[in-house]
Amino acid sequence: MLLDGTYISAPLPQNVKDHFGNGLKEYIIYQSHVNNVSQAKVHAELKDRGILISEGEIHNIIIDTASTLKKEYHNIAKAGIATAQDIRVDDTGARHKGKNAASLMIQNDFFTHLVTSSGKSRKNFLLALRGNYSDYVIDEHALEYIKQYNPKQELLKKLMLLMDITCDDEQQWSMLLEKHDITDKNTGANFLKVIEEAALLGSAISHGFSPNTVILSDGAKQYAIATHALCWIHAERAIRKLIPNSETEAKEIEDIRDQIWKYYKELKQYQSSPNQDDKINLTEKFDKLFGQRVDSNQLSIVLNSFRKKKLELLRVLDHPHVPLHNNSTEQDIRKAVIKRKISGGTRSEQGKIARDIFISLIGTCRKNNISPLSFIRDRIANSGKIPCLAEIILRKVNFANPPPS
Repeated sequence: MLLDGTYISAPLPQNVKDHFGNGLKEYIIYQSHVNNVSQAKVHAELKDRGILISEGEIHNIIIDTASTLKKEYHNIAKAGIATAQDIRVDDTGARHKGKNAASLMIQNDFFTHLVTSSGKSRKNFLLALRGNYSDYVIDEHALEYIKQYNPKQELLKKLMLLMDITCDDEQQWSMLLEKHDITDKNTGANFLKVIEEAALLGSAISHGFSPNTVILSDGAKQYAIATHALCWIHAERAIRKLIPNSETEAKEIEDIRDQIWKYYKELKQYQSSPNQDDKINLTEKFDKLFGQRVDSNQLSIVLNSFRKKKLELLRVLDHPHVPLHNNSTEQDIRKAVIKRKISGGTRSEQGKIARDIFISLIGTCRKNNISPLSFIRDRIANSGKIPCLAEIILRKVNFANPPPS
């Protein structure tokens, strides 16, 4: 409106699909999910700038933008998991709809994938590995998983009849089990859970997850599937937390810690130039280090726990590409912790998914040297200048791991 009270009107630019332009949308997304500004503060700032927009509309812009990126979010996870020589996992507490939940981080050097679910469990981890699919598969890998729990022969015969049968969803899966008389009453709730986990693992493998992929974790039991490796820094914390009862015991604990970190450095050197002689030597050194006699009873117990975890702690000897620690996962999942502290829990399913999507996409952009702002701008404008992140991951993985000549 001009000073004389007349109005001037003009058609909106073609890329403006509703009341607010792309520039405002990208600003809201960037402030909220890159700078971690709460929606209330974003609203207050826009109001100060004279922009008439409600908090509800800010929320809608975030949710609507996330919904357009949901497919890319799932494609990133599929590409990252399917091409991974190793994946690193960790979780943190979350709040959703006023209840306790858990956010699971799956990542490596090429991608970041966050999934928030009802809690920390083997099932929820396998659901994340399965990705955006709903099927259940009993195959050779699923049967091997079940055999670890020593099923009765009668049950094993029933499960053999399910080989290579794919159920499209949970309802079909339940009907199949009931048809073959594999129920809570004759199998037990715990073993029924094992069978479900096996079918989810079979599905994950059928959709690209390799059983040879090394899973690196801090030692949480739900992640100990397939080829599992342990973080040395988390393992060493058990010794660091010991409270000595005397100066002599304190010195003994400190001496062991020094020996562990010297051994850790040797493992790092091995990673840069692996060979069979060093592998044998490091294995023998492990036995000597953690098999030595100590006077401290509490230290002896911890050293024994290291011996029990030998295979997982020394996974690097067979897979030199696997990191010795899980620090990168802790750094990635810290984004979810910061978001939780600033904004609290999520109150809707769309809000929960939006948070997971943006943390995953921004983390993946950072790892592939893509500006999150440029990415957000490109996707909101639908300009297509930045390729699909899944394609970028595939190219980088192929470049980092060329096929043998």
